[in-house]
Amino acid sequence: MASVEALKQISDGTLVTYTGEVTCLAQSVDKQSILVSDGTDAMYYASSSSTIDITYGQNVTGSVKGQKTTINGVAAVMVSSDISSKKTFEATTAALADINDTYVGKVVSISNVSIVDNNGTLSLSKGDATLLIDNTFLESVSATASNYVADVVGLISNDGTNTMINPLSIVLKLMTSVNQPNASTIDVKAVAGNIVIEGEWKTSAVYNAYGVLIAQDKAVVPCQSGVYIVIADGKQVAKVLLK
Repeated sequence: MASVEALKQISDGTLVTYTGEVTCLAQSVDKQSILVSDGTDAMYYASSSSTIDITYGQNVTGSVKGQKTTINGVAAVMVSSDISSKKTFEATTAALADINDTYVGKVVSISNVSIVDNNGTLSLSKGDATLLIDNTFLESVSATASNYVADVVGLISNDGTNTMINPLSIVLKLMTSVNQPNASTIDVKAVAGNIVIEGEWKTSAVYNAYGVLIAQDKAVVPCQSGVYIVIADGKQVAKVLLK
């Protein structure tokens, strides 16, 4: 088969050979599974005995053999053959209030939401709409302060009880600080492993979580997984978490 949609139609436990080219969206912390996309839907490649050394942005080529299974409502192949391995996947833009089980298995982009911590349970919130966060791929979602608003890209899944999102990137924008530049003229995005600073600014700087300067006066900054602070015109405008 050559599409995730075709894989979904096959019963769990069936031996399959997936032949379509897919792009890696994320690698799990233990490196025993990767989230991949065929450009329309997402699925997992997983292994119970070895690591899968393929990371964000790499294409998976060739035939992959294994047993079809399901992980949190998302189609998966428990691989029994070697995976050999580049292309960017664009997430589907969606409003938080519209997210339901029809989005399971898809990667979505949700803008201008709050991250709420309810006794250790994290969720996205906007108005009356909420969505649980299942933090499989992003190791830390550290800022839940009320003065941040978040743009989140992640995989929608369902564990049989709850629909949730596995974040792949989070951009936390400071919204109430008196030090914030004009929000209408500066926008920060996470795109394909890059921090992108758009809008009207004269100087910019990107620091990692340890305060080390990564880039200065650049609109596009390639970054590895981690937490970054974005400064524009001398003022903090965003905190970016990248898988």
